Amino acid sequence: MSAHLNVIVEGCCHGELDNIYASVAEVERRRGVKVDLVLCCGDFQSLRAEQDYEALAVPPKYRELKDFRKYWSGEKVAPVLTIFVGGNHEASNFLGSLFYGGWVAPNIYYLGAAGCVNVGGWRLAGASGIWHKRHYQLNHYELRADRVDVRDSVRSAYHVREVDVFRLALLGERTVDAVVSHDWPRGVEQFGDAIGLARKKPHFRDEIAANDLGSPANEILLNALKPAHWFSAHLHCKFAALVDFKDGKAPTRFLALDKCLPRRDFLQLITVERPKAGKVELEYDAEWLAILVKTHALLGFEPPPQRAPPIPETFSRPSSSDIASARTKAEAYCRSTGAPENAPLRVPPLTGPPWHPCRDRYNPLKEANPQTDALLKMLGLKHVVTVPVTAQMRPCPPCKPLASTSAHAAAFAAVKPIASPSSPPPPPRAELVLPPPTESSGVSTPPPPSPPKRSELVLPPPVNTSAAAAAAAAPAAPAPAVPTAAQPAPAIPTAPPAAPPATLAAPALTVSEINKMTVQKLKVALTQRGLETSGLKVALKQRLLDAVAL
Repeated sequence: MSAHLNVIVEGCCHGELDNIYASVAEVERRRGVKVDLVLCCGDFQSLRAEQDYEALAVPPKYRELKDFRKYWSGEKVAPVLTIFVGGNHEASNFLGSLFYGGWVAPNIYYLGAAGCVNVGGWRLAGASGIWHKRHYQLNHYELRADRVDVRDSVRSAYHVREVDVFRLALLGERTVDAVVSHDWPRGVEQFGDAIGLARKKPHFRDEIAANDLGSPANEILLNALKPAHWFSAHLHCKFAALVDFKDGKAPTRFLALDKCLPRRDFLQLITVERPKAGKVELEYDAEWLAILVKTHALLGFEPPPQRAPPIPETFSRPSSSDIASARTKAEAYCRSTGAPENAPLRVPPLTGPPWHPCRDRYNPLKEANPQTDALLKMLGLKHVVTVPVTAQMRPCPPCKPLASTSAHAAAFAAVKPIASPSSPPPPPRAELVLPPPTESSGVSTPPPPSPPKRSELVLPPPVNTSAAAAAAAAPAAPAPAVPTAAQPAPAIPTAPPAAPPATLAAPALTVSEINKMTVQKLKVALTQRGLETSGLKVALKQRLLDAVAL
């Protein structure tokens, strides 16, 4: 007996969960339907506290916690089952600890670096991250490294790896109902209104002409899986295409959506058929679990220049006995967590207080998660690209669960608080969050030390010619207030010692112009925007591309 699944597809989330769920409720009201699933196509930004900023690849001026922390802490609960993939603006420490997928909050599930699940019988695969040739054949080394260059690793962490593409391709042709990714498959615009896309986004024209728009890795998956649907985001525009294949098989319906902003096409309702009726449950996919087991030896954690283990030229898909073995292990584990008879592989719901261990001193991306431990134990696998939870790990003090909200009590009623019995109950999270750098001008803090701190932590935004003089003169404004700090006059600088050369204009650049730049021109462009100019040419180019894209 078949049934229907009402799915809301959403483009780039950027932490706007409240607005997204409000829009879902409005769709339900207008259409008179009950939405069963929300799919977010990346840039989810699962930021729990300011500590996660160190693992987020965005300029400091865009750092904002947004709505997710309320759902993570239990202050709010997602009204609809929500599944998402990672993009290029994520808390890579949190998502990296859930490499194989897992709950980031009650009713909000991350598909992992690559993953496949069943939602009410509808088979959904996901590919996180974006394409970058430099890192494609490297290991997932960022999480395991004892010490990393944060400026590079915070970006390489979200770049797609060949082993993840290979794993997804093993699912086989026409076995997946839908694929969700952040990056577009390369060349997909050729099957839609490419001229209209170039008119809407003129800076795409060179890439469209060179067939270089999108991800080559996702192009491989599109041709290998040939799913009925493919959903993406990343390029911040709505675009639809009907992808035909040379073998004459049924086409794939491609849909990309914008980011969550007013008057943008960021959300769409689709209705699909599923093979079974009844309650919609999120379940493990037995074949995917068998693929994880069979390809586990292809994972590595050695940093560059070490390459990832080579992909074999011949590699068979998991046999029926491999799949049966994985199913047996998963059913035994899921049964112990209360899985119902009609959904024996139901993913165990999230239990315990919100998880946010203390930051590693030398690697802000290194983080463990008990869900990953449980999955690997279920399959009989060892940690390779992830790290296990140890007895010493405890959620850091600013991230203890809220103690006074009914939503938190409902979600975590069976879990004892982490604080010791003798300690007072933790205050609300908002009182414990460290103040942002913009509040450094308080009365108790002498003004002279504050400019160096801001120059170290907050990179200035690009400036234009007309605003250059004002930008150079702005730091001198606090000078009249200096006598209140009881500091000797000679020690007060007349201008911030680390001020960038803001007298240069920062002209608009296209991707093709950036790709043609020499190292010297790249450094000039980065200096104009107040960005770091050290590193190899590839790092300089990526840093400038990220700045221009934002």
